[in-house]
Amino acid sequence: MLSDGEIADIFLGTCRTIGSVIDQYELDKTVEEVEDLLLDYSIERCPECEWWVESIELMDENDEPTPCDGCKSYTSRDDGDADDG
Repeated sequence: MLSDGEIADIFLGTCRTIGSVIDQYELDKTVEEVEDLLLDYSIERCPECEWWVESIELMDENDEPTPCDGCKSYTSRDDGDADDG
């Protein structure tokens, strides 16, 4: 049986659905219970890419909502590669 911390670790850095993890690991938890567990471990989905990341990644220095570091990196790379000519 997996601990809550192990369950949280399964999601971090993935885009897995809660239902798929419940099924694969035969968890005795509901989707709502896993959602609450993830919030307890400060893990949330990025609103842009839907990957599970640490909640702190989803707030900027002014405590405003922002995409995850991966999305910000991807966006800044796109901006830097733009060809103006």
